[in-house]
Amino acid sequence: MAQEFHIFLSHNSSDKPAIRELKQLLAEKQITAWLDEDELQPGLNWIPLLEVAMETSGSAGVFICEDGFGPWEKEETQALLMRAVEIGISVIPVLLPGDYEPPKLPLFLRTRTYIDMRTGFKPELIDRLIWGATGEKPTIQQATTTRIHSDRLPTVKGEFFGRIYELKLLNDAWVGNDTRVIQLIAPGGTGKTKLLRHWLDRTENIEVLIAWSFYSQGASEDKQISATPFFSHAFDKLGSTRDVSSFTTDEDKGEHLADLLRRQRTVLVLDGLEPLQHASIGMRGELKDRAVRQLLKSLAGQNNGLCIITTRIAVHELSDRNHVHSHDLQNL
Repeated sequence: MAQEFHIFLSHNSSDKPAIRELKQLLAEKQITAWLDEDELQPGLNWIPLLEVAMETSGSAGVFICEDGFGPWEKEETQALLMRAVEIGISVIPVLLPGDYEPPKLPLFLRTRTYIDMRTGFKPELIDRLIWGATGEKPTIQQATTTRIHSDRLPTVKGEFFGRIYELKLLNDAWVGNDTRVIQLIAPGGTGKTKLLRHWLDRTENIEVLIAWSFYSQGASEDKQISATPFFSHAFDKLGSTRDVSSFTTDEDKGEHLADLLRRQRTVLVLDGLEPLQHASIGMRGELKDRAVRQLLKSLAGQNNGLCIITTRIAVHELSDRNHVHSHDLQNL
């Protein structure tokens, strides 16, 4: 059969959001990828369709994350390795983004050179995957960092003083002490935003900054708050070709932004996050917005930069994360 796809995407169904994101990144480089949810027609026996997909794909990626292999992924991997022996297609093991130890690969898959994407879908890693899928080695280019400074923090008044501990906390995290997210928690008027302004103005080695404030939207529990303007702005500044309305789920949208942020060492500031949180006793601190929830969980798991949150209520979803530092800011 003639080749219809550059690469077959074999994966655990629990990793579907990451695979959707990866397929989009490949499409942006004119690489066609077979993904089950996009190609299997409802109502038809999907086993023959799966066989055809494997026969018409020029290569295969076997994608693994912390949950390991899914039941059908194991079957697909065996079939793909047989095709590799029979006709010589490349079968590429890929470790998906996340903070985890690599799982043990099946014996015959261990003989294949793998791609470690645990730090994110970086452009150079996407190029390596394309090399494996097409056989065309990418041209090596000198790495460059584009300076991006987008600062939407509100204007603060008055002289700054004190906060020696908090400034050291921010400096140490940015230098690199394994802290991925800092949340500064305090009532309004304590000086959270002023602290951030002081630190940002005096930290010179920030090449990429996305600073956004949610304060203007208010913090009423029954008020409908939207994070869409934030995502639209961040996508634009970070060079994404995706529209905020193009994602299948809100979680996919949050994961896409997390991946964009990991491509360069970035400071992300989410100032006044409480309008996006539930303030009621029963759901105190839980995030209302699923895209923001996925963004923060993803950055807490893997982040080569720093995310700084200011809020009146601790973010519940970050309460059990190892690389998150929560600090209660006291009045001076």
